[in-house]
Amino acid sequence: MHSMSPAPSSFSEGPEAEPLLEVLVVALNAPAHCGT
Repeated sequence: MHSMSPAPSSFSEGPEAEPLLEVLVVALNAPAHCGT
């Protein structure tokens, strides 16, 4: 159960949130540019 405690803590920091958001933005921008 202790292993689960640090899990949410790491997500709280949000170090991977930036790259994840970037990937989503790029994925959305990629098709948008291709369509144009």
